[in-house]
Amino acid sequence: MTGSYRTYYVNQKTGRDSNDGLTMDSPFASLFQVNRLKLYPGDKVLLARDSIFTDQFLQMKDSGTREHPIEIGSYSPEEEEEGKKPLIAAGGQGIWYQDYGTTLDSPAHVYQGYVSSAVLLYDVEHVVIHDIEISNQAVEILGEDYSAPHKMNRTGVAVVAKDNGVRSGITLRNLSIHDVNGNVYDKHMNNDRQRQQRRSLLQRGVRRHHDQGPERLRRCWPYGADA
Repeated sequence: MTGSYRTYYVNQKTGRDSNDGLTMDSPFASLFQVNRLKLYPGDKVLLARDSIFTDQFLQMKDSGTREHPIEIGSYSPEEEEEGKKPLIAAGGQGIWYQDYGTTLDSPAHVYQGYVSSAVLLYDVEHVVIHDIEISNQAVEILGEDYSAPHKMNRTGVAVVAKDNGVRSGITLRNLSIHDVNGNVYDKHMNNDRQRQQRRSLLQRGVRRHHDQGPERLRRCWPYGADA
């Protein structure tokens, strides 16, 4: 079965989305092509170091298994040069709709609306993401408040469990997450550098994550974030 696992390569500088992405000599150019893939347990998506994916995002909807997780990581196109971590700079893209399905503990707390996430893991499990830089910086708007009801909700990484019961095995390792301009006004709407929607309203039927303790969030450095 090992031969059936696929590794996809993405290189912003040398790739083309018309490539098959299956070798370092025929990489994809963008994350848009990755989002179109159907990934299976054991598959890998590797982003070339020194690549900058501007106004792009990852939205994962496929799961691995405990024995064969899906891996999102990085690689060096030049064997002798390490290079910088690949950067996913979402810039307010990657918009999805969040709905808790019920009102929260206070009527002032927003429970549904649009969120921008640089990386979204939606109802998946056994996914490993490592060695990537992530930002989701807003374009500065004159007169915009840090906390405002109309401001876009933003995250670096959002992990959401909703329809498939308990989710397990999400590992975030060696990530650099910065410049995430969220909205404190809607603090429940995935506004932060890393956010898991899992604990609120468990008694009302909202699904949750298992095995997502600190050991699963190893060596992640958030800095310079506005959330």
